[in-house]
Amino acid sequence: MKHHVAPFIAVGCLAGGQLLLTAPAQAAPSAVCSGSHVITTSGGHLSYTECTEGNSSRVYGYVKDTDADGQCAYAKVQIGNWVKSWKACGQGAVTNFDTGYHAGRNAKVWLSES
Repeated sequence: MKHHVAPFIAVGCLAGGQLLLTAPAQAAPSAVCSGSHVITTSGGHLSYTECTEGNSSRVYGYVKDTDADGQCAYAKVQIGNWVKSWKACGQGAVTNFDTGYHAGRNAKVWLSES
């Protein structure tokens, strides 16, 4: 889930010891994000969130190697024609990822080991 922090703008002056702070109006975010999703295997863990905005999608999260078996845990994401993978190697190793927005909806997400 995206969190937005509104920057504060100082308005007025310090005469009299008071400073008025106001937040500028913000448009509602146009991206819609799903809740966290989890995929696990015997030696890997993948946690991710998918967001869509218009006809584009973004996936972010992490992949973790959970077993000392000499294999790596791989996260693979496909959004439209765009495909990329990330790996975490060594028990306890974690790799964060963020695809950014790419054309396509309904991203495909996989977890594998090798």
